[in-house]
Amino acid sequence: MPGVDSILRLGIAGCAVGLFGCASYPLHANLEDAELRTRLAANLPHGMSEDAVKSTLVSLRVPERVQMRYPATGGRPEVLLARLFPPGGFWVDDSLDTVEFVDVSFVFDPTLRLDRTVIYRDQVRYFQGDLVKGPTREPMTRPPRYPGMPPPPADPLEGAN
Repeated sequence: MPGVDSILRLGIAGCAVGLFGCASYPLHANLEDAELRTRLAANLPHGMSEDAVKSTLVSLRVPERVQMRYPATGGRPEVLLARLFPPGGFWVDDSLDTVEFVDVSFVFDPTLRLDRTVIYRDQVRYFQGDLVKGPTREPMTRPPRYPGMPPPPADPLEGAN
């Protein structure tokens, strides 16, 4: 028969598994394109307002700090970019590490309703905290050392599909 200490350890471990098991990320960079598109369409249907898209993203565990609004210009409609990292977020484990991410661009029509959603897969490589490769699209600003995240692209629609 297990002792009290064993039962307590099992109970604590069970609670931890329960807590972390519930902490899922419905949208993340490890999803295949087809699954990502399916989840985006199910949760963020066309016709949503920009505010509804933003709040839905937050409810899907995509924090506001990885969302960026691009105002409409003469040649581009308004876009909200959300950067998706692997579950758990942006993290570099080793002195030489690659981090993959997906930029999801929500494109709005002139009435600011969601018209379409496009994605772009990219990655960055770090060596001892310095960015040594990537991102492949022109960044809006100079990329910082780790733990700073790669900046968003200058054009959120470049190469996206």
